Amino acid sequence: MNWRDFQKHVQFVLGKKSETVYEKHYGETPLGQKFAIVVTYVVWWSVRLILDEDYHDLKLLQSINCESAWIVKKKRFELKSEAYEFASQTHKDYVNGNFENLVRCRIRELPLKNPESSLMPGVIIRREFIPWIYHEGLYLGNSKVAHINPEEGTSKLKFKKNAGARIDSLETFLKGKPAYILVPCFRRRSEKEICDTAISLVGEKYCKGLYDFLRNNCQHFASKCVFGEGVTSDTLRTLTTVKFFVGMEAAAIATLASALGGPATFTMATTAFFIVGFIQGYKQTFIRSKHFKLVKDKSKSDFV
Repeated sequence: MNWRDFQKHVQFVLGKKSETVYEKHYGETPLGQKFAIVVTYVVWWSVRLILDEDYHDLKLLQSINCESAWIVKKKRFELKSEAYEFASQTHKDYVNGNFENLVRCRIRELPLKNPESSLMPGVIIRREFIPWIYHEGLYLGNSKVAHINPEEGTSKLKFKKNAGARIDSLETFLKGKPAYILVPCFRRRSEKEICDTAISLVGEKYCKGLYDFLRNNCQHFASKCVFGEGVTSDTLRTLTTVKFFVGMEAAAIATLASALGGPATFTMATTAFFIVGFIQGYKQTFIRSKHFKLVKDKSKSDFV
């Protein structure tokens, strides 16, 4: 977007809110990404971050560590002075390229027909590997994808022990399956730096003989290129699914207990339901803070 279009976009996003806008800080990151930090008030003071995000025209499937579909981040304050100070400091940090370690990103859907027309070099591209788990690679342009895969060209798990960084065609990577992209809200590295990293790792035969399904896989490779550190994007998705099914199971237990044991048993089962939900919610919060931060490790890039 140009500045005029971005300002219109910010007005569109804020138009959905009932708060009074008191201050706006517009800025641009070192890689040319426009952003707005907006201070509002209704019951408390709020500071919101709105970005000119890449691929915003593609269908949004999931947001990771984001406030909403249009707002990347939101923070509340009791005092006006605290909100203004936070907004000012955050603006200064982003202009200087100082971003938080927490990874905020969007998963968007590529069109089924000619997905390459919507791709730019340096983006993480993904397709389903097994249900709820995705194979990821780094798009290099010219229908080429750098990713972790065995020389046999198969994606079956039993062959993955021989996997290493390699470059294949986009068609070979997708295997006729729907395509998605994982887009960081903030551009942390340039397109050239990302692609050069991927090509260099392929030349080094990165991961060859060291593949690990949980701790050193295709997702770590792709994120190492984009962020400089290993991040696995399936963590939150998997835990969200687990939380859903645990909640459904607990609800079923409560219903059965009510039918068989009467009000007292139903009360106990309902209490158990809320306890399970609380524990799962706490675990989700812990994983969000622990597993979606960029962590530097001299031995290899990975989550800790």
